[in-house]
Amino acid sequence: MVKNVVAVVLFGMLVAACSPSSTQGVVRGRAASSGPFGLMRTDDITVDTSSAFKGQGRMMVGSFLVGFSTYDTASSKSGRYGNAARNTLAGVDQAVMQRVVDDAYASLVASLKAQGYTVVDRAELLAAPGFATTKSYPNPYEDSSGSLFGTSSRVSYLSPTGFGDTKVFLGDILGTTGGFGSDNPFIAAANYTKASGTRVIHAAYVLGFVNAAPGMKLTAMVEVGQGVTAKPSATKLGMLADTGGFGASNGTLALGQPITSDREFATITNSTTNGALAAEVAVNVFSSLAGVGGSTARDFTFMARPADYAAAAADVLGQVNTGFVAKMVSLR
Repeated sequence: MVKNVVAVVLFGMLVAACSPSSTQGVVRGRAASSGPFGLMRTDDITVDTSSAFKGQGRMMVGSFLVGFSTYDTASSKSGRYGNAARNTLAGVDQAVMQRVVDDAYASLVASLKAQGYTVVDRAELLAAPGFATTKSYPNPYEDSSGSLFGTSSRVSYLSPTGFGDTKVFLGDILGTTGGFGSDNPFIAAANYTKASGTRVIHAAYVLGFVNAAPGMKLTAMVEVGQGVTAKPSATKLGMLADTGGFGASNGTLALGQPITSDREFATITNSTTNGALAAEVAVNVFSSLAGVGGSTARDFTFMARPADYAAAAADVLGQVNTGFVAKMVSLR
């Protein structure tokens, strides 16, 4: 009996010591790798079908989305022990997000024009046969991914002011088709491109607000910090060149490495309730006695200062635009 009590106490101390924590400073996004054993650093920008970006000509931005992560989790597991930090962004309302999107869109258009591209007004695409009647989503469009244990992430996508309802081109948001067949704006826009010769850009950028500190993968320890970050892979720019199918004329640029602003924008607090802590202790005691391991979870609220968040987001999105346009020029 005594041994069991001691074991439970020691287990409780171990779990408490490994509980998720936070740091007020900026934590940069972890570098992405690929290849055998993950030993190769992924390119800053990856290219799929470079031929779509060849030649200088007319183009328009047919779709421009910025996804703002408002809830995200960071977790780690070592042996029988697992930990999770559940992170919520607060203090950034839709008006702040909309200003960030509008400025980023204007920045992309200005960068394209500065490099000699002719940027056509989007109204021409809206008047093209079939485009206006393709599937639309609300603006903002809320996307969440979950599991059996609840939502693991939540992202709010916004389009620029004046774009109307959200048009999701195929491949822009993971898990969201944007419509099947001719109902997808991708098809109508590609047909417009083929008929007019004007290339159509569809861009989707995703901004995170939290990153896990280095070393998380090596142990069950989880420490999170703030950092407005353009997410690799999810941040991309597509180009429809001249066909309505999936042929070699349509290409994609994708961010290969995270881009994090050095600006601090929030105060982080542990918002885990006493009830949640008590329930966790009870579950872990039972798990210890049953010999099946245990876990801890902590809730962290990132209370943002809107002006600082907007400045950090503008910094990151400006770097994304600059990188994508520079890559387009190099492929021209």
